[in-house]
Amino acid sequence: MDLQKFIEKGRHYVPFDCIATLPSGTLDIVSEKCMDFESRQFAYEQLLEAVKNNDVSMIGLYGRGGCGKTTLAMELRKLVEAEHLFENFIFVPISSTVEVQMIREKMASSLQYTFPKTEVMERAQRLCLRLTQEKKFLLILDVVWEKLDFGGIGISSSEHHKGCKILITTRSEEVCTSMDCQRKIYLPILTDEEAWSLFQNKALISEGTLDALKHMGRLISNECKGLPVAIAAVASSLKGKIETIWSVALNKLRSSKPINIVRGLIDPYKCLQLSYDNLDTKEAKSLFLLCFVFPEDSEIPIELLTRCGIGLGVVGEAHSYEEARSEVIAAKIKLVSSCLLLDEENERVKMHDIVRDVAHLIAKKENKIIKCEEEKDVIVEQNSVRYLWCVKFPNDLDCSNLEFLCLRTKLKETDEIFKRMGMLKVLMLFNFEDEKASLSKVSFKTLTNHRYLLIYGYELSDFTFVSDMKKLQSLSLHDCSLPLLPELQSDVAMSQVTNLKLLELNKCDIKGKKFEVIKRTPLLEELYIVDIEGEWDANNEENI
Repeated sequence: MDLQKFIEKGRHYVPFDCIATLPSGTLDIVSEKCMDFESRQFAYEQLLEAVKNNDVSMIGLYGRGGCGKTTLAMELRKLVEAEHLFENFIFVPISSTVEVQMIREKMASSLQYTFPKTEVMERAQRLCLRLTQEKKFLLILDVVWEKLDFGGIGISSSEHHKGCKILITTRSEEVCTSMDCQRKIYLPILTDEEAWSLFQNKALISEGTLDALKHMGRLISNECKGLPVAIAAVASSLKGKIETIWSVALNKLRSSKPINIVRGLIDPYKCLQLSYDNLDTKEAKSLFLLCFVFPEDSEIPIELLTRCGIGLGVVGEAHSYEEARSEVIAAKIKLVSSCLLLDEENERVKMHDIVRDVAHLIAKKENKIIKCEEEKDVIVEQNSVRYLWCVKFPNDLDCSNLEFLCLRTKLKETDEIFKRMGMLKVLMLFNFEDEKASLSKVSFKTLTNHRYLLIYGYELSDFTFVSDMKKLQSLSLHDCSLPLLPELQSDVAMSQVTNLKLLELNKCDIKGKKFEVIKRTPLLEELYIVDIEGEWDANNEENI
């Protein structure tokens, strides 16, 4: 094995440390086309007037899910930055389950401020103090579902900080009222003519298009009920398709009578379900549902999707990781062009909140039980949960069908939760506490079907924990501590993982750096050694 060749290739590797939730410049799912519409301009002018008014410190922008509130807020951001109306701009997406600590972290990141390692209870005061150092700033809290406790978060009131201006976006006027918004601005759905204009733009309808197709397009546009996100998704999925497919789409939209769906989701559900149905590859459909398991507002690295997709068998019929990566990129392009995913910076994708709501319904309809619970206890009505992302793992959960598990909590040393997970294929373990937790007594013996393992923030005694994972294809260790590797134990363990194709050691503290054990993996295609602490000389023959 030419280890030097692997290392040289890895120099171009851009690692992912976490799943970002900061905004990028590509959030607008329906492009700048909508900003030309009169209904948008009216709300935009009201927003601008409120932002420039020194007597207004709290602004609420409300409207139906998918009507374009976030897009309008980001357009406002562009203008205030261009005109230097504020010294700083902070954008924070708020999930349906309010996570105060996460909100603080995002705000601190925007301010380029790092909290000292103190008690979490002190962080509200520290954030408040840091904010008071900003003379003028605009804070946008996106998709707020309920009244927020500004004091508990660390946001100073306008009485104590005259330069602070806050804009919230929400689906409910009641939220604006409960948060004492001095200006409440309503963003309506598109008019019929605006909707038709957007539909033509996304479906590439021109003057040369057949009249029959134009007529049918207008009828389809009307079924989207003026929601930009729904119009964009349906029109994009029909672009370039023959008239028969348009006719089928119209009939589906007219005849669809979804049941057990909350009122505000009925129209977008019908439209986004149609766009999902029109995806012509199972890879694109599977990756779309996989994106739903990640937390709300996550910017998901394509590389992480690739590894999870290969692990789950969603992609990877190809013989190499490089070919599988191409399959994921092709599926991503389909999803973005269908307006089901947002293309973000740094090779990441994101799911619009209304699309995420619909993805949940689609997964439920297809009996693919997917749960993402960042703070709440996991409650599963059935015993068929397949994908699970959680902080608090339920001891009574039937895990017999579990294929994907992400745990964002420190495991106890004697934890045997994996003994009931014989079908598990993808496991991600995150420990974000300052002190690394030990995995020495955690048993992985039942994970015989496991394909992708990511471990973050743990102390490992050696590599023997992988010896029972005969099907393991990808192993990623981030911010882990490994002592001197016992050669005999590690040799035996690595020689049994004969299907390993990718190995990543990222920001790990490895006491002894004799990597001869890597030679025991005959199918290894990709090796990433990134920011290893201590001495590591790729040219030293003793290490290779």
